[in-house]
Amino acid sequence: MLAGALAVPPQYRQVAVWNIADYEYPDMAPGVAVVATDTAVVASTRSDWFEDGPQNVTVSVWLGNTPTADPSLRRCFTGIMRVGPNGVRAGNMMSGNVFDVEVPEGIHRIEVWANTVLGGPSLVDFRFPEIRASGTPGRSCRTRTKGWTCT
Repeated sequence: MLAGALAVPPQYRQVAVWNIADYEYPDMAPGVAVVATDTAVVASTRSDWFEDGPQNVTVSVWLGNTPTADPSLRRCFTGIMRVGPNGVRAGNMMSGNVFDVEVPEGIHRIEVWANTVLGGPSLVDFRFPEIRASGTPGRSCRTRTKGWTCT
């Protein structure tokens, strides 16, 4: 089930999913599709700006078994992520375009799927395949002067 999605400007050519309560954000490395710690996963994307202006990347979080509707999607990472009591946040931390998803506390398998397009991915799915979806949609969040605001 799709738990949340957002089109974001991928500042620094990356989008991520991370543990809200406590995370160690990994540094992106040139030429690497995905980098991870036990609390955050970062995927490389296309540039946030092109000749004709800004270009967004769609980032989504899926819970449970997920059909691959887009034939250009390929799995580029499988790992383990530790999730705290507040769930996960996904999007682009640097631009402040993020959303929250309720994921149960624990250690979960995570997969990253991205489309294969010239210039880098324009669609990145973060999937928790072994979590049963609760049916609760993610909340949309933006940075404000005094912290995060979620609706």
